[in-house]
Amino acid sequence: MKNLSLYIALLAITGVIVLLIMAHNGHGIKTNSNNNSVKTFFNDSTGNNTRIAFINTDSLLLKYNLYNELKDKLLSHQKELETEFGRKSATFEQEAAAFQKKVQNNSFLSLESAQAQEQEMYKKQQDLMELKDNMSNQLMTKEQEMTGQLFDSISLIVKEFNADKKFGYIINNNMSSTLLYGDENYDLTDTIASILNSRLKKESIK
Repeated sequence: MKNLSLYIALLAITGVIVLLIMAHNGHGIKTNSNNNSVKTFFNDSTGNNTRIAFINTDSLLLKYNLYNELKDKLLSHQKELETEFGRKSATFEQEAAAFQKKVQNNSFLSLESAQAQEQEMYKKQQDLMELKDNMSNQLMTKEQEMTGQLFDSISLIVKEFNADKKFGYIINNNMSSTLLYGDENYDLTDTIASILNSRLKKESIK
């Protein structure tokens, strides 16, 4: 069903998820000179050093098991709807062809009966178009729900990870972001992905 294609596009997460977690005091964090695990990038207006890390959300989603599970479910549901629509569309096409043949062969007993069946075919066509729209809306709604579920789970883990306010900012780095360079030492993608999958595994065991 060409017009019922689903634009997964990483469940629209990239460009939607903005993992910008600010320190609770809003003024950044002082840098410990003995801690070399995080670099200082800039000073805020108070003179305190603010530390930054980043997450590549494109890569994070591909490594996040929940994303893959939800994507597979969504694609499976899409195929089910496409199959149903294809079946009903084929039935309508057969009925329309039969109606056209009756018109060409002048098989109707009266003009009224021909007009009545024509109206019936028109209604079936309208119902089919409405079904297509409903299916598209159904997929969009489900996609939005899954996007929200992913956003909530990722945001929660990032906030928990940064509970000690180690970083003043955790920014999103993907193809659509403006971050041109990031030291791999401060890339939290794999760390967050590992935490997410570990949490997901524990929840699935319960």
